[in-house]
Amino acid sequence: MKEKTSFWKKLTRTTKIAGYNTETFQEKWGFKLNRIQMLSLMILLTLIIAGIVLSLLIFTPLGYLMPEGYSNPNKEKYEKALEETKRLEHEIETRDLYLENLKKVILGDISVDSVYYSKPEEINLENIELDTARSQNELKLAAEINKSIEEGNVNQTTTIDVGDLLFMDPVKGVISQGFNNGNHPGVDISVSEGSNVKACLDGIVISSLYSEEDGYSIIIAHENGYTTIYKHNQENLKHAGDKIKKGDIIALSGNTGEHTTGPHLHFEIWQNSEPINPLGLMSFK
Repeated sequence: MKEKTSFWKKLTRTTKIAGYNTETFQEKWGFKLNRIQMLSLMILLTLIIAGIVLSLLIFTPLGYLMPEGYSNPNKEKYEKALEETKRLEHEIETRDLYLENLKKVILGDISVDSVYYSKPEEINLENIELDTARSQNELKLAAEINKSIEEGNVNQTTTIDVGDLLFMDPVKGVISQGFNNGNHPGVDISVSEGSNVKACLDGIVISSLYSEEDGYSIIIAHENGYTTIYKHNQENLKHAGDKIKKGDIIALSGNTGEHTTGPHLHFEIWQNSEPINPLGLMSFK
């Protein structure tokens, strides 16, 4: 018991720290601390200094001076953000290239045959609005064709010469709205929601997107300048850049988009910027 008391007295023994004038030895300032207080003060100062050093290494560029094996969370965030920025820039460039090629294919400026066997990197084009407005030349051509139809010079259901190509029905159903070159350049086929939608020819998907007007839609480019469009799908199963074969399931039919009043597939065929009546090529039965 005596040793414990002696040890405690050592810890609580007071030490005076003071400053004196070197010439007169007069005390200018001073304070008293015991050993416990001195130890606590040293620990506190050590923790403060360590905190300041760590903060400088983590939250300032000084962290880059640390060895390679040192893990700096702030540095890792910067590197991840830089990688994500580069990835997004590449994706935007690829998307813009797709949209430009899509415009040229639909307008007939280029043929898909030249890129038919190349598979570009798949990209997500959802939420990208595609301008499918018809040009003045197309409207003028449509008016001339309608005039010819009214005069009996053109048969709307005449089979079109497509060479060796044999179109396959994308769905089987009832025609709810026919082809009108003026304001409805396709046909609507009533089918049960969730029915398989198949590709009518071999081709490559140049667009797989969603828009408020047409819902989920897919555009496929084929040989000989043909392009087919499938709208109001419940779900698209193929992505831009996918190469497909005739009969492949590319989507599930649905009722998406503002321009629909019930489950159906809106189907269009274009060749060199001109719409073609699908009923001249297939029966949907």
